Amino acid sequence: NNTSGNNGGGIYIDSSSPVLTDVQITNNKAAGYSGGGVYIVSGSAKFSYVTVKGNGSANGAGIYIAGGTPTFPNSIITENIATSNGGGIYTASSSGISYTNISITKNKAATYGGGIYTDNATSVTHTMTNMLIAENEATSTYGGGIYFGGSSSSTIYTLTNVTVAKNKAPGSSSTGGGGIYRNSNSVNLRNSIVWGNTGGSSATTLARNITGATVNHSYNLVEGGTVSGATIISASNPLLGADYHLTSSSTAAIDKGYKPYITGFTPPVTTDLAGNARIQNCELDLGAYEYDIPGGDVNPSSNKRVYVNANIAVPGDGSTWEKAYPNLARALSAARYIDCIDVDEIWVAEGTYYPQHIPDSAANLSNSPTSRDRTFV
Repeated sequence: NNTSGNNGGGIYIDSSSPVLTDVQITNNKAAGYSGGGVYIVSGSAKFSYVTVKGNGSANGAGIYIAGGTPTFPNSIITENIATSNGGGIYTASSSGISYTNISITKNKAATYGGGIYTDNATSVTHTMTNMLIAENEATSTYGGGIYFGGSSSSTIYTLTNVTVAKNKAPGSSSTGGGGIYRNSNSVNLRNSIVWGNTGGSSATTLARNITGATVNHSYNLVEGGTVSGATIISASNPLLGADYHLTSSSTAAIDKGYKPYITGFTPPVTTDLAGNARIQNCELDLGAYEYDIPGGDVNPSSNKRVYVNANIAVPGDGSTWEKAYPNLARALSAARYIDCIDVDEIWVAEGTYYPQHIPDSAANLSNSPTSRDRTFV
């Protein structure tokens, strides 16, 4: 509930690296200036389990990053309102920043970047990993979720396992960018979901989700996208839950990720945004959240056998009939990875089993769990 006549309504950080844990930064104002909640000039501040909520300013209503290398693990940036750009975060740092495990939701900007606005003009690489960007709005122009601005294409943003959903940006009637708008900077989107974003009234489905200059795709699910090889691998509804987690019906996104994008980090990313194991049954899902498998990972018996029973009351790891694994399709998928799980046999109890997987490079297929378009492996 603080008000500043300059930048940094709640907190102003310059040449220091404070560590903030379990802190709430709420309802602060920097009217006509930047950083309603937090303004960062330099340093390596760490915000762990911090909530930045209900703050207001011209730019970067939640957080304005002018410089430095701050981190925000397991933090929430929500319901901040900017009268210009960057409702949640405005970043202009010339240093490479790693944004990991952040939820950016329900923020608003009057012009660009309801969730995030970037303004970088230097040759630097930023990463965004395990992030949820949802229900943000750029009320009059573009980039409801993210607006990539700046003036340098040598600034690189690499987004990995990010969910961009239900953001809004009216733009003009024929344009969109409700999810992502790329004006400048280089943008690499990997293992991510972009779905259910809205834009101009006559914009194409793809433009409502992603528009502007070309985004480099790799293993993504994009509404309205053209499925092609390992770039956009699905345009099917991911059937996300109300909290944007994957559900048992989210087969367009389950097991579809490319693991080296996660294991290649230093240190490797081992959990998702919710803290669940990032790789389960040797597989990686798309988006911020991994589908947390009932019974956990398959764990064969000592004779390399997996037991499957769809009617098991309490799902187990498949090591015995008493601990039977419930899902045949997932057991078959796990058996493919002999370098990870060594399976010689799968024993299946009487019951009804459905294929769970949408074939690779297949779009616009039925989302019914009983669809004949689906496969077991």
